[in-house]
Amino acid sequence: MPNVLVVVWDFDTRRLRVPVENSLLCIQLRIGALLYMARTAFAKHIDRHQLDYCLVVAPEYLFSKEMPVSFISEEEKEIIRATLIDISKINPWLILVPGTTLWFKSMLRPDSRKLKRGTQQLKSWGQARNINKAKYGAEIDAVVNEIPERDRMNKGVYGDYAKATKEQIAKIETDGSEAGSGIVRNTGFIIWNGNVFYQHKRYPNIGNDGLEELNDAQFWEDKIFMPGSYRETPAIHGLQMALEICAEHFIGATVLHKNNVLDFHILVSASIVLDKGRVGVKHGGYVVHADSEGSAVYRREGMNLVQLQAIDETEIGLLGVEAGRVRSFVCAFA
Repeated sequence: MPNVLVVVWDFDTRRLRVPVENSLLCIQLRIGALLYMARTAFAKHIDRHQLDYCLVVAPEYLFSKEMPVSFISEEEKEIIRATLIDISKINPWLILVPGTTLWFKSMLRPDSRKLKRGTQQLKSWGQARNINKAKYGAEIDAVVNEIPERDRMNKGVYGDYAKATKEQIAKIETDGSEAGSGIVRNTGFIIWNGNVFYQHKRYPNIGNDGLEELNDAQFWEDKIFMPGSYRETPAIHGLQMALEICAEHFIGATVLHKNNVLDFHILVSASIVLDKGRVGVKHGGYVVHADSEGSAVYRREGMNLVQLQAIDETEIGLLGVEAGRVRSFVCAFA
């Protein structure tokens, strides 16, 4: 089994988001920082610890804009995706989990998204998108259906949200969507060797003031947070992994699907405390938690989680501004 260097970026994405001006430059700088921290740590420790791969993980909302805009555009999301794919092809030892990308998908397709990936054929509906797709309703239902009946509080909260979302979709479909109407996704990527696994966050953060993804109602009126459905990550270099995004951890989403079989349970969040009773790793497996503060890596030993000590810690700066710390951990498998 391989030895993996895990590099975690402990970075307050609640405070320091992508500025609206020069957003593409700042996006590229964040991608560059991920690659730099992985390359530097891997080169420093590869021989001493006989490392095979490097897993680099960042917190939720790494790619999201300053308030009140909040959302990365669809074109910017595609640039992030394509750039990370290119990096992974050049660096086959690297496994990228770049936090999440909070992005807006308009009901009017941009010219860059009118063709299907791979075949390059024109998508159905042309430039218009169908917000009332059957799969959207199925994804919304799946969010509620996978919550155990014993968890009545969350079942009720997300059940009400699913009902309201469906009603909103029906209203937009009936009234006709405006150019600004569309879907918000909070997407987490796992990328390696040019392969992309992505997961749209299934459970929105519901706080005292509504959805935390959008803190101002005026920017939410014509937008729908569309939850994703469960999608299993294929084995990566023989390692079983699962990605969990923030509020999904409250439900124990990973445990519902992959309990006690994972080599890596990866949790990316902006502000959440790890619940040690809701992890899906096997004995000898690892939990990697990247957060805006308090990031950590744990190894499962029997029924216990043992927090690892970092072998390296370095401060990171972006455009002259302090941008957290990167910590490195050796995760060896018997």
